[in-house]
Amino acid sequence: MLRLMLLLAVVGSAASQCSSDGNSVCINIYNKCPFTIWPGVQGSFVPNGGGFKLNGGESKQLRVPNGWESARIWARTGCDGNMNCETGDCRGNTEQCNGRGGVPPVSLAEFTLNGTGAQDYYDVSLVDGYNIPVLIMPIGGTF
Repeated sequence: MLRLMLLLAVVGSAASQCSSDGNSVCINIYNKCPFTIWPGVQGSFVPNGGGFKLNGGESKQLRVPNGWESARIWARTGCDGNMNCETGDCRGNTEQCNGRGGVPPVSLAEFTLNGTGAQDYYDVSLVDGYNIPVLIMPIGGTF
């Protein structure tokens, strides 16, 4: 089973503490920015209510079902105390996007796990614009 690491902004390496099994996949989100971001998450399954806060240098592990599809992860930036964000706002003034997408411009990490041919598909997309650098990196020895 493929395990993925999503680095938001600066490319770097980090060890993973989350293990995947046949029914789920672990995605590690690392905020390599020197500022706070609020990742938004949407897809066929919405972990953590679809959003959370990551200070600069922090990371969070998400466990998603093997079969997660139409999934997107993006960073909301410049959010105030009322969750009005400069980029990536998910319309609702809440930390959890609850399945709502981010308002462009926003850099996207997209996933379809266990898709056609039992393959995992993932990419970085700028179809909705660009707000911060994003990198998706498979973790060696997990696929």
